[in-house]
Amino acid sequence: MLQPISERWSRALPNRKSTDCSNIFATGIVPPRESFFPSFERSSRDPPMGLLLGWEFGRQWLHERETYLRDKRLQAKEHHIEPDFTWWLNKRKVTKRRKMFHRKSQGASLANCKLTAFALARKNRRLRAEERNKRALAPNTAHVSGERRNSKCMCKNGKRKPPGK
Repeated sequence: MLQPISERWSRALPNRKSTDCSNIFATGIVPPRESFFPSFERSSRDPPMGLLLGWEFGRQWLHERETYLRDKRLQAKEHHIEPDFTWWLNKRKVTKRRKMFHRKSQGASLANCKLTAFALARKNRRLRAEERNKRALAPNTAHVSGERRNSKCMCKNGKRKPPGK
């Protein structure tokens, strides 16, 4: 009398050491893997010779495997990814090459944010020139010499011009 196929032969399962860093189970016991067993392997009676010679077991195995996989797919959660066409279109957008040569006008709020060394020096020169103009236009009472205090403008129209203009 022949033994059932499942008692004579079984699939080898890997044994991992508990020190393995990829082992996520604290006890080191690997859970049994859910695998497919056809109905004729689970039965305890001897297989008929006609089914073995006529490949009937192969056809039966394929049919049962298809139903097993179909049931497993129905139980599994569907993973659906929504299509993102805007990302796809942005990847293929043609950028204008001349755009880099056009300078955008800088807003008033951004003028103080981005100061380079040249812009800072220009700002300091402008502030110093304004201070000089204010000093030149203001009446000089601090000078001791009387000729400076009582001096008159010798211009054509009699008005003093601010320096730098």
